Amino acid sequence: MVVGALAGGRLARVGFARVWVTGFAVAAVAWAAALVAPTLAATAALLAVALVPVGVTNVLAATMIQRMVPDDFLGRVSALLGSASEAVMPVGSLAGGLLGETVGVWTTMALGAVGLASVAAYILAVPSLRRLPPVAEVTTLEA
Repeated sequence: MVVGALAGGRLARVGFARVWVTGFAVAAVAWAAALVAPTLAATAALLAVALVPVGVTNVLAATMIQRMVPDDFLGRVSALLGSASEAVMPVGSLAGGLLGETVGVWTTMALGAVGLASVAAYILAVPSLRRLPPVAEVTTLEA
């Protein structure tokens, strides 16, 4: 994710939907490939590759929010998003642990690949998301 975060700025002039769809499709393929990789080292490398697009989109999404939200509301919006993210993290960890215990680690990890692919499919399915401009072209909304 750190590699993705560092690379994110280089993609600010590429359509956000294109970055999202391509990135999450690559992440899903790498994640799925990690499940059938022949060695532990290959599995670790593929999982690392799968997280690079997540880092890219995290940086670009944060940049888009900072560019869109009027300065008077930026602190509140950032606090809300950060708090929501922190609040659901333990829920996701608990759900992942319970799922792993119930259906097994391999199936749980396979569902992770499906989840990544679902993000790409969702962006493609929603016209307003497909039309998102490059982050560099986003302007502040009127308050």
